Amino acid sequence: MNDMEAVVMCGGQGERMGYLTKNMPKALLEVNGKPILDYTIEKLVNAYNIEKIILNVNEKFAKMFIDRYGYGTSKPIEYSIENIDSFPASLQYTIDNNVKGDAFVLTLGDTITDLNFDIIIDYYNMYKGKYDVIVVFKKTLEKPRVITDGKLVKKIKYDKITAQATAGIYVFNKKDISGKMGERLDSVFPLLIAQKKLIAYKYYGFISQANTYKELEQLNIDLQNVDDKLF
Repeated sequence: MNDMEAVVMCGGQGERMGYLTKNMPKALLEVNGKPILDYTIEKLVNAYNIEKIILNVNEKFAKMFIDRYGYGTSKPIEYSIENIDSFPASLQYTIDNNVKGDAFVLTLGDTITDLNFDIIIDYYNMYKGKYDVIVVFKKTLEKPRVITDGKLVKKIKYDKITAQATAGIYVFNKKDISGKMGERLDSVFPLLIAQKKLIAYKYYGFISQANTYKELEQLNIDLQNVDDKLF
């Protein structure tokens, strides 16, 4: 079994939610009484397969993250601090400067899930690192013959990937994506599919993102109706 580092993308200039993120990163906005990122940090700290947490943060908000999370207690927290507008370029920076292992978990700072991260790492290890893993959110499962659990991912067109795989949780072989992401992270998926390197993990539990103010409001409502024991 191979332990991994977890990369959580929390960068950006904080412009997508208007006044809410003018002086506050989206990942630190509160939902149901605590910052969005707290949910992910807690899940990663409790995951036995995660050896280190790497937070990719914009230098504008870096001190706020460090003040809140420090450098870890039971599990080390490291910061990849940059000022890069492009998500793929920002992720590449973190891969180059912070990720030491051959594979890593990737998730987003505005995503909350009750998924046990150990499960997808065990899933990756079960195939001995032969495939990269994409977690598929339950809302995308109505589209048959596109993403299949336990089999190679096929037939995903470039412009359909975000709509059909919105979980924002992955396990990547570093060598499979490093330098290959183009202008969008999505653009690496067709390459992995062509190389028969991408496998799906279907998840029917709770996964939600807060990309807009409306989604943030909905996330507050959703979390009030979810069993606290899952987080």
